[in-house]
Amino acid sequence: MRKLSNLATMALAVFAVSCSEQALEISVAPAAAEQGSEKVFYASFDNETKSYLSMNGDGTHADVLWNAGDKLLVWGLRRGDDFVVSTGYFTTQDEGTLTASFSSSYWHPGDINEIRAFYPSNLWLLSYSRVDGGKYVNHAVLVPPVQQAVAGGLEKGLSMAVAQNNSTDTDELHFKNVLSFIRFRLSGSGVNKLSKIRLYSGVDYNGPVISGDGIYSPETMSFTSTYYPSVARYGGCLKYVELRGPFVAGEDYYIAVRPCTLDGFNLRFFDDEGNIISKSSDKTFELQRSRISDFGTITIEDTFGDLPSGVERYMTHTKGSKPVCIAVLGDAFTANEQDKFKSAAHKAVDALFSVEPYKTYKDYFNVYIMPAVSNESGASVTDGYGNITEPHDTYFATRWGGAAYKDMETNSARVFHFVSYRCPEILNGELTIDEVPVLLIVNDNRYAGTCWNWTVGRSIGIVPTVYADTGGKLMVGFMKQVPENNESPDSELRSVTGEELSAIGSPVVGTWLNIVIHEFGGHSFGKLADEYWYDTIRGEGPIDAHTWTEPRSLNISASYNDVLWQSEVLDVMNGKTDITVDPEKIGFYSSREGIFQGGALCALGRWRSEFVSCMIDNRLYFSLWQRMLIVKRIMSLAGETFDLQDFYDKDVPYDPQRDSQAASVPAQIAGKAGKGTIVHEVPMLPPPRTFYY
Repeated sequence: MRKLSNLATMALAVFAVSCSEQALEISVAPAAAEQGSEKVFYASFDNETKSYLSMNGDGTHADVLWNAGDKLLVWGLRRGDDFVVSTGYFTTQDEGTLTASFSSSYWHPGDINEIRAFYPSNLWLLSYSRVDGGKYVNHAVLVPPVQQAVAGGLEKGLSMAVAQNNSTDTDELHFKNVLSFIRFRLSGSGVNKLSKIRLYSGVDYNGPVISGDGIYSPETMSFTSTYYPSVARYGGCLKYVELRGPFVAGEDYYIAVRPCTLDGFNLRFFDDEGNIISKSSDKTFELQRSRISDFGTITIEDTFGDLPSGVERYMTHTKGSKPVCIAVLGDAFTANEQDKFKSAAHKAVDALFSVEPYKTYKDYFNVYIMPAVSNESGASVTDGYGNITEPHDTYFATRWGGAAYKDMETNSARVFHFVSYRCPEILNGELTIDEVPVLLIVNDNRYAGTCWNWTVGRSIGIVPTVYADTGGKLMVGFMKQVPENNESPDSELRSVTGEELSAIGSPVVGTWLNIVIHEFGGHSFGKLADEYWYDTIRGEGPIDAHTWTEPRSLNISASYNDVLWQSEVLDVMNGKTDITVDPEKIGFYSSREGIFQGGALCALGRWRSEFVSCMIDNRLYFSLWQRMLIVKRIMSLAGETFDLQDFYDKDVPYDPQRDSQAASVPAQIAGKAGKGTIVHEVPMLPPPRTFYY
């Protein structure tokens, strides 16, 4: 056993602790091998493993002791073929010892030349990989991301260890510990209220993997973060570990993690109601294999808050089984521009919830404003092809250029980690980042806007504050051509008439807030497709997005004869259902609902439910079917059941471009240009980008 090494100290940004390391090495007495039947190779006793740490009286040295009932998983390999010949579970009856005798009645050594043993057996799995025809043995290791707090020690079964004998001449197994351990103590009046502690690697976004699924190499004693779905238990590689209480002041507690280099970390302390105390460090330090890093004493006062530091809850839900959450972030806002960001964020949220159906269903939402400080104002400028020609040092590295705006990008990984460390519902495990859409407001006057969507549901709507500093307006028009025949995908195109444009109130004059409604309200939260088109593009075949894990583009149909809104919209309008509709609304519905050819960038072969909507020209109006899809999503996220009759009872079908009832719409997004206002005619923005996971 190795003794305590020299102390190393580190200064933390929020609290000061010392970081010391202690060696952990164990050896095991020979394991007896007896012949038997292979049918008993089961893992039914894995949950009984219970090795534990034992500190000496001076607290300078920790032993890993074997306990009665501990079980090893032993593999006999024929190296060269990389083939596992034998597997067996070996058990000890020795109690609280440094060395122990493990035995099994079910071991078939066969033709082997190497032995590997693993503790505990329930956290190790076997898998193979093939490269160029060869077979390689992989050891899938499962580091639990949720661990139980044990006063004075580590949860039993977490002192993971591996022994490797490169020959079969000896029955001695010399184990080496796999993980690193973090030790700390708690003090303060808030300790008895703690329910759990979560350690995140990295202050915001760049932490290494410290738990979850992975592959371990006994030869190099190192992990890789490759995700193997066939052996995964925790859903992949994770950047946090959660220690669940209760906790007692003054006691030592341990967290087991994968060895790594930490460039800072974040500790979140939760009480039973989910309130938080957050402490962070931006210092770099090592977590080494078979070492204990001492974080010292952490003081927890009786000052739990319901929000992480700096986060503002701008809206609080009062309806729903759980909150529907939105995160609003800013990029390219310097330290001196944080008030500007908060003002822009408030305007964006106010604009979103002034538009139906968000206005009617706003009581289901928690909206969080999350400031991020950039070193420079303005996003980076590119040549339109992703190459930066004018760099700006911003927190999320947002950039774009050219006239098509297709290369608008941001650091999505950093965005999602930033939100994950700050959204209370993600921190307490109530929601995942896939369920919290993000609005990223960029401090830049250039025209742009986009949405990034992932098939699993996560999304980022990226919108710059176009002309917000100068007061200019944006003008978006309707398409110049429409199909002559809505039914036939072989229809010719004709010019849009002036009467048609006048009837829909085109063009739309608005601000950057109209882009927020389109990119975030439509694409990011609503999962809607664009409904504009280009003159010569034809859509063919099914729409793949309809079958994604989180379906998208349900506002667009691939068939005139089988539109998705037939039963819930058209049949209701035609009196074919038991749904009753307010007579005052019927006039609006009957004049607008139908099946119109054109949408999803295609003039032909794709169909939409209304002639015009926000998803065409950024007007502050979603079509009836779009409103229904948005409400269905709200109800799903809120843990509620969508009710079609209730929807029609509450629905507000007015379009501020066309209807006089729009007087309550805020003046800054009313769609009209004031006298003397500079109006910039701008094109429709590119469709969302999709990432397939």
